[in-house]
Amino acid sequence: MAIERTFAIIKPDAVSRGQQGEILSRIQKAGFKIVAIKSMRLTIEEAGGFYAVHRERPFFPELTAFMSSGKILAMVLEAEGAILKWHPRLRRTGNRRLRNRLLLLRPRTHLICLSRLSFLMLEWLF
Repeated sequence: MAIERTFAIIKPDAVSRGQQGEILSRIQKAGFKIVAIKSMRLTIEEAGGFYAVHRERPFFPELTAFMSSGKILAMVLEAEGAILKWHPRLRRTGNRRLRNRLLLLRPRTHLICLSRLSFLMLEWLF
């Protein structure tokens, strides 16, 4: 299996509760290398750009408000078969197209579909 990279965010609720250390430890114990990590606070505009693929969904305002409500930890993870390892549900679906379009996130994190703006934001973050 090839070495792959995936993206993860520890969300504001976990950071505000001081759980980032425990989550980072779990990530490393699971065999992931943290290639890049950045602590930051998104503005509502940045969160809106990052989640642009959900702009028409009814939960979009709450999502962007939540993701800009406090600090996050954004990171790039690397491991052999990282994408399927990080989000095993994709292994069950076998949907290669979906797999290639997702940013895969785990405990106190969530699944994000990639958009053109997401790639730009990743470039800006790291």
